[in-house]
Amino acid sequence: MLFVGLYAGQGVVGSLVQSGLPVVMRSNGIGLDRIGWLGLLFLPWVLKFLWAPVLDRYGIWSLGHRRSWILLCQALTISALAAAAFLSPTEGLIGVALLLGGVICIAATQDTATDALAVEALAPEKHLLGGTMQVAGGYLGFALGIGLWLPIYQHIGWSAAMLAAAGCVLLGSLPLWLAGNIEGPQRRSAVHATGAPLKASFASPTIRRGLLFIVFYQVGSRIGIAMLGPFFVDAGLSLDTIGLIKGTVGPLVGFAGALASGWLLKFATPRTALQLAALLHAAVYLALAGVAATGVGDPTVLGVLGALEAFSFSLVFVALYTAMMGWCSPIRAGTDFAVLQSADALLAVIASLVAGQIGHSFGHSVNFALAAGLLTIAAFPAMRLLPTISR
Repeated sequence: MLFVGLYAGQGVVGSLVQSGLPVVMRSNGIGLDRIGWLGLLFLPWVLKFLWAPVLDRYGIWSLGHRRSWILLCQALTISALAAAAFLSPTEGLIGVALLLGGVICIAATQDTATDALAVEALAPEKHLLGGTMQVAGGYLGFALGIGLWLPIYQHIGWSAAMLAAAGCVLLGSLPLWLAGNIEGPQRRSAVHATGAPLKASFASPTIRRGLLFIVFYQVGSRIGIAMLGPFFVDAGLSLDTIGLIKGTVGPLVGFAGALASGWLLKFATPRTALQLAALLHAAVYLALAGVAATGVGDPTVLGVLGALEAFSFSLVFVALYTAMMGWCSPIRAGTDFAVLQSADALLAVIASLVAGQIGHSFGHSVNFALAAGLLTIAAFPAMRLLPTISR
């Protein structure tokens, strides 16, 4: 419950930038090429590996090494979201973007500490549970951040929506506030004996191979999801309907997908699970390409495809995050996991910019077809790069 709450709070923040702002901007007539630049707000996730060694080495040990960082980040996030309530998303768009950029920076720092706590607190045989909690918690946050946020924005306004987001993060933080220090004191000497963790991460053959695998495996998913929200707007769906698809139905199905992926990994090898997830994701984007090309705007069809996208996306991430936890060294877990996630985040930024230009120049159908093709490649040739994972 503790980790689900933490990842849900982070999911609220991520959903606002990934889906909330693009939908609001598109509904106000802003072009896809400009919306694509929102991907730059994820730069802190790209760069967080640079300060991850600080989180590995320092902290308030009486509160808990990881816990002290997480509590600080949560307090700052709640304050920043509440402050954003007093800005306009249209007239003050630059101010909103800068403030949310700060929130993303804080969230990226918290994510580093939370991931490290999960790697350290869970035994290797429970990494599957950890990967499932990461994705399930993220989808719960997505449900709150979009399923609740968009209808509030539509019917009450920006200020109420941002205050609701701050309240959701506060609720997600309560389990950690109440839990007390759950970390053992024996880790302190080991942490200070690690030397230069960032250098050690990049020197690790497992981490280097994992970085290559993530790039080839994730590029299709990232290109496809970047313009999914704007596509729904262009297809004629209302903000209420988009909020229902991406903020209620999608996260619920994604939550189910996370549980299904956890079940699958009990019986299948990580390679098989990653292949099946990529192929299902490719099939969904191929269907979206067909719908975009034919101009079908039926809310039921789009809703089903949106739900299938969420399901396949969650399958991908549970399998991938479980594998990533197994690649990390227990004495520099924050740095190792941050390096891997930073590669995925850099890919998301580049993919968002590319997808925005492709969608603007050639249309959504070409963008989704490209995503499907890249995911098919991910299911087969990219598997040769997969690091060895102990089961």
